Amino acid sequence: MAAIEAELLRDTPFSEYDDLETGKGAAGRGAGSVEEADLVFLREELEAEFREDVDGDAEVVAEVQAHAGREVDAQAKGLIESAKVVKLLAAVAYRSIRRHLRGRDHGFYPTVVEELLRELYLADLGAWVWGRMKDKAAAMWLPNTGRTGTESRAGTYVLEKIAAIQAARPDFRLHLIGHSAGSIAICELLRAASARGVGVRVDTIAFMAPAGRCELGVAELARHPARFARFRMFTMEDRYEREDALVPKVYTRSLLYFISGVLEPDEVDAPIMGMTRHHSGQGAFAHGPAAEWAAFVRAEGYTALSDSAFLAPDAVEGMRTGSLSHGGFDDDPPTLASLVALLRG
Repeated sequence: MAAIEAELLRDTPFSEYDDLETGKGAAGRGAGSVEEADLVFLREELEAEFREDVDGDAEVVAEVQAHAGREVDAQAKGLIESAKVVKLLAAVAYRSIRRHLRGRDHGFYPTVVEELLRELYLADLGAWVWGRMKDKAAAMWLPNTGRTGTESRAGTYVLEKIAAIQAARPDFRLHLIGHSAGSIAICELLRAASARGVGVRVDTIAFMAPAGRCELGVAELARHPARFARFRMFTMEDRYEREDALVPKVYTRSLLYFISGVLEPDEVDAPIMGMTRHHSGQGAFAHGPAAEWAAFVRAEGYTALSDSAFLAPDAVEGMRTGSLSHGGFDDDPPTLASLVALLRG
């Protein structure tokens, strides 16, 4: 317990369990002894072991009894609550191990935190908020039929005005730049313009740490290269993505990792456009939308990875980026200089 408490005081608890570059971390060393076929029996063993640990820990028993309340049947209720704690712990451990075996974990400690949030249904609230944001990114481009003035959907109003300007001025250039969830809004714009036949010519699309799903990028960009003249993505190499702690000591991966592991309710480790882990074209991402997105963004001149000063010191103008945090791209000097060079090109 003293060792665990000491780890939890660190900014990156249990980091020695994750040597992802060599696969020789503590979690990796233990993986060979368990196969997915063993998981059904493992879950039963985990419950038995956690039951023994919980029942044998006076502090845990006291906490559970206190949580059970002061009713006459507090002892019986305490037993029920203890059983719930055991099942919760076993479920979190089981799913964390299964993700590790499938190559879909986000590191030892972050994966445990993600699965704990899912088991406690706290992830549902975050997923609802994130889902609402994505819904609004789509709804802003819906037709304005029957809407006037301030009731008009702003996205559609702007889109139609741009189409009108381009019709009058063929030399008018349109550049779309989206940071994080802004990538979703841009994809939804392209989808709406195509569906309704709104003729807009897009010169440049630039994404900075895009938070949209790979399948969205595939559907609206990769499969429709005629929709734009140029594309560029600025994002972090995975080592920096892993070090960009969203909440030090609590969740030690980036916001994109959190979206992938917690906020996308239909899939754990959901492939995200801006995560180099997901467009590696390897392992679990060697097929499907992640692989198709990988083929698109790995085209020459399409992706600039930070820190380019270290990863690509000879990078040409327009391919430099230095942000080491998710929120830093929109005021990162090398990224802004690259955007200026891109738009002038």
